[in-house]
Amino acid sequence: MKIAFVTYATAHQRKGGLQTQMLQSKIALEALGVTVKYFSDIHHTLCDFDCLHIFGVSHANYLWIEEATRQNIPVVVSPIVQPNYNHLEILRFKLLEYLALVLTSPIRGSHMYSTTKQIKQSLTKTGAIVAQSLKEKDMLSKLFGAELNTNIYIVSNGLETSYFNADLVLQTSTDPYIFLPGSISHYKNQKMVLEFLKGSSVKVILAGEILDKKYFNEIIKVGGNSVHYAGALEPGSIDLKQYYANAIATVLYSQGETFGLVAIESLSQGTPVIMTDKNGLDLAQSSKYIQPIKTGNKKVLLDAINSIQAMQITKEDKNAMLSEAKVFSWGSVAKNLKVIYEKLLN
Repeated sequence: MKIAFVTYATAHQRKGGLQTQMLQSKIALEALGVTVKYFSDIHHTLCDFDCLHIFGVSHANYLWIEEATRQNIPVVVSPIVQPNYNHLEILRFKLLEYLALVLTSPIRGSHMYSTTKQIKQSLTKTGAIVAQSLKEKDMLSKLFGAELNTNIYIVSNGLETSYFNADLVLQTSTDPYIFLPGSISHYKNQKMVLEFLKGSSVKVILAGEILDKKYFNEIIKVGGNSVHYAGALEPGSIDLKQYYANAIATVLYSQGETFGLVAIESLSQGTPVIMTDKNGLDLAQSSKYIQPIKTGNKKVLLDAINSIQAMQITKEDKNAMLSEAKVFSWGSVAKNLKVIYEKLLN
């Protein structure tokens, strides 16, 4: 079985959740005997593959689906759609879709596309849709509902097996800190966390690629001596795991997370999580070690940090967190994807 992975043109110019998802899925699928290639329209043709798997439904990826459909190549799509739109935002989305249809319908030719039209075409023409969570599946149904005449499968992201080999020791640090991993950008809201923590005794360690240098400088200015930047740590690296393991809590305070893999990484190292309630992680609704909170409220964030400090985490707690994380392995992701590919091909 030969599978082509496709995403938007500049995706691999940086490292993040999407890049990790594609790479680790590829490695795990290859371990099951599946041939996986990152598709290059210069070096490959679609007919070289049995199936096309597209990651992300925007950025003109609908063109790949149109061409694959023309060549009768089965297509799987992982939409990677933000699963936290509220009712008003859904209505706005549908209004935008309607207006785009009305305004472009008199124009001849098929070159007039809106983003909503691209997404809709991508999802309605594909053979299978892979959502990362139940929340994403529900959101896709709310946005496109009757239009989706295909199966929607749920396949979460995973962790490398090295995350499950942690030596879960109790913290003995006399200089407690919270850990903020993730790309440094306005979207991730690190500056707001530092502003809310001003005057407290809690230190902050940042880690991640700097996407906005000006914003990074503002963070350092606000944080002063209470913030330390650990650099852009490699996914799965020993340093990254140690920063997780020694933290009071990991904080993911972004404007929204399609999934929220950072939370699973943190749990695997025995550290509780505070994260935005706008996330696609189904586990966040049931785990006592994950606190989903609304962003933008200082008291809510400080109360969450204080409640974790008051938990007095035991070795049993750490083992329980590791057990929750172990559900998310790339091996299980690959097995589920392989089943989906086989169903399409048969």
